[in-house]
Order: sequence, then structure tokens, then C-alpha cells
Amino acid sequence: MDLETAARIGEVIGAVVVVISLLYLGVQIRQNTNRIKTSSTADAIAAFWECNYHQVIDSTIRQLFIKGAKGLENLSDDERAQFWPYMFTFYKTAELMHYQFINGAMDEGIWAGWERLFSAYSMAPGFLQFYEIRRQIFSPKFQQWMEKQDPNPEFIPLGQNWKPGAELVN
Repeated sequence: MDLETAARIGEVIGAVVVVISLLYLGVQIRQNTNRIKTSSTADAIAAFWECNYHQVIDSTIRQLFIKGAKGLENLSDDERAQFWPYMFTFYKTAELMHYQFINGAMDEGIWAGWERLFSAYSMAPGFLQFYEIRRQIFSPKFQQWMEKQDPNPEFIPLGQNWKPGAELVN
């Protein structure tokens, strides 16, 4: 075998190695992307859980939530001061999940359930009042999503006055 033939064989082997390396890199990127998507979704859900945790363990906060959901006018100044940060966290969590969905970091099926929940709660009178006052602190894309939501007068926050056979999230 002469030097020219050996060089050509080396080039072919080098090209095959480059292709194999690129394929491997592609697989690694896809796996990493999937891990990031899963982690982002888990983080967003954890943020929502954190937002709701205190309602689960504290009936005073739960009652404040129910009162505030019916309308900000139902709250005293002190109660509004408590309710306001919850609303901020609720909407920012919804905005984060929406952002992850529109940027491909959250599966469509997972987003569908969260979208239904956020849509239902965000249209409760007190939630909507907060949003209308603070809409400018949210991204334009989230504001566009919010504009497409319809108030649902049959929505039952926290299952209040729920009856068997009734749907909690309409």
C-alpha cells in the first residue's frame, strides 16, 4: 500500500469517526433536552405546590383564599395585604408554566391540565381583579393568553359547596 492510499483510508476512517461522534452528540443533546424539560416541569409544579401548601395546612389562609377569590372588595386592608402576594405567586407560576409550554419545555398534555386549572382559577372575580390591576407585570405572551380566557360563573374554588357529580374545574 502506498502513501496516497493510506491517506485516503485515513480520511475515510476520520470521516466515519466524525459522523459517529456527531450522532452520539445528537443523542446526548436529545437526552439532555428531555432531562431539562422534565426538570423544568417538575420545578414549575413544585412552585405551584409551594404556592398552595399553606392553604392545605392553615384553615385561616384557606378562608382568606376563598374570600379573596370571590372579590377583593370582600377583604379588609390587612387581608388584601395577605392575599396580594398569593395572587402574585399564583400568576407568576402560571406565567412560568405558560412560558415553558410555548417554548417547548413542557409537554402539551401536561400543559393542558395546568392550563385548564389556571384558566378556571384566574377567572374567579378576586383573581381577575388582581390581574387587571397588575397585568403590566406579566409578559406580553402571557397577557395574550389571559385575554383568551373566559370567566366561568360555575367555577367552584377549592371545591367549596361541591356536590357529588359536579365538576370542580369547569
